[in-house]
Amino acid sequence: MSQGANDFLTPYAPTIGTATDIGTGRPYNNGGATVTFTPTGPNAATSYTVTSTPGGYTATGASSPITVYGLQSNTAYTFKVKGTNAAGTGEESGASNSITATTVPDAPTGVSATDVGTNRPYDNAAASVSFTAGATGGKAITSFNVIPDSGQPSAGQSSSPITLGGFPSAQVRTFKVTATNANGTSAESSASSGVMLTTVPATPSAPSASAISNQCNDSVSWSAPANGGKAINAYHWTSSDGKSGSLSGTSVTVTQECNCTNI
Repeated sequence: MSQGANDFLTPYAPTIGTATDIGTGRPYNNGGATVTFTPTGPNAATSYTVTSTPGGYTATGASSPITVYGLQSNTAYTFKVKGTNAAGTGEESGASNSITATTVPDAPTGVSATDVGTNRPYDNAAASVSFTAGATGGKAITSFNVIPDSGQPSAGQSSSPITLGGFPSAQVRTFKVTATNANGTSAESSASSGVMLTTVPATPSAPSASAISNQCNDSVSWSAPANGGKAINAYHWTSSDGKSGSLSGTSVTVTQECNCTNI
C-alpha cells in the first residue's frame, strides 16, 4: 500500500505510557494527571485525545504528554488515548496504570469562635476557634490555620480548637480556617459568627487626693479606664499607710491617723 493510500486511513491505536498524578496546588475536586503515549503505525495523527475511566474526563493535544484536569479528589483513574487525522479517529490504546488523583484539602466546615477573656491582659484578647476538618484531598492534612478578619493568622496547628490571641479588647471579630496537606492549602472556610473579645480592664488613671477641710480624711478619686469589653464591677485601692478597700465607684474617702479639731 502506498503512502498516499495511507493518508486515507485513521491513526493506529497509540501505545500507552505512564499516567502520573499532579496534585500540587490543584483545587479540591479539580485534580490532574499527565499521560504519556507513543504514536504507532504509518497514519499520522493531527491530535490525540486522552479519556479517563471513570468519569470520562478528556483532554486533547498534538503530542505526548497530555494533561487531563477536573478529576475528583482521592479517586482512582486509568486513561486511554486515541488519535485523529483527516480520515477520522482511530482506536483507543490500552489502559494506563491506575493513579489516585490528589489535590489540596476541602475547606473546613462548622467554624465557631468563643471568647477567652478570663485573665487576658488588656488589648491582648483571644478567641478559641473550633471547626470540622474537610476531606483530605487524597493526602493527609498536616495543619490548620485560623485567619481573623484583621490581623495575623495563627501558626499551623494539628487539630481543633485553635486559640489565637493579640487582639484589641472589646472588638467583635470573625474567623475563617484553612487546611494544608502536601499538595498545598485549601480554600478558606465560611466565616464564623462574630464574637466580642474581652479582657481585664485597662489600668485606671493615677488617683488624685485632697484633704477634706476640717476633717482627718482625704478624698481620693480616679478616672474609669476602658472596661475591656465587660462592665467593671469593683475597684480595689490601697494607701501607703496600709489601708485598702474595694468599691464600685471611682472615689473614696480615706480616714487618716491624725489629731485634729473639727470646727
